[in-house]
Amino acid sequence: MSKASPMAAIGGLLLVIAVALAGFALYRTYQKEPVLKAERLEITDSTGASRVIINTLEGDRPSITLLDPVGEARAWLFLSRDGAPNFVMQDGPRLILADKEGEIRVLQRLEADGAPTVSFADATGRVRALQWLDASGSPAIELYDADGNPMWTTKELPVLP
Repeated sequence: MSKASPMAAIGGLLLVIAVALAGFALYRTYQKEPVLKAERLEITDSTGASRVIINTLEGDRPSITLLDPVGEARAWLFLSRDGAPNFVMQDGPRLILADKEGEIRVLQRLEADGAPTVSFADATGRVRALQWLDASGSPAIELYDADGNPMWTTKELPVLP
């Protein structure tokens, strides 16, 4: 058995390094995500009606608008001129907070008459507290026991000095 010359060993090492670098470059080339760039993107439904609009507002502020089937804007996420995030929901909106099991724990909504309501539920999904403004704008609170029976309610809160 003969010994390899130092030059052959160096050449072999350089060949291995070159192949590794070429493989890495090829890997990086195929790992790049495709990029779609546009000033406005509209996502349509099966009938061709716009349902989502992603664009920028004056001052290059990002905006996402969700439209209902008749084309009315129902939800809008955008940045204000000062950079503050805004999320606007219109016409019967609901904000739902669920736990990791998917159980609704907090539900904030506007009723058909525009009255705001917030309900709080326990881990089983049973409403335990309800808070709202009635049609006249007066606040009300109801608390429920574990079986869902009212245990305390007020339709009028005491006037604070």
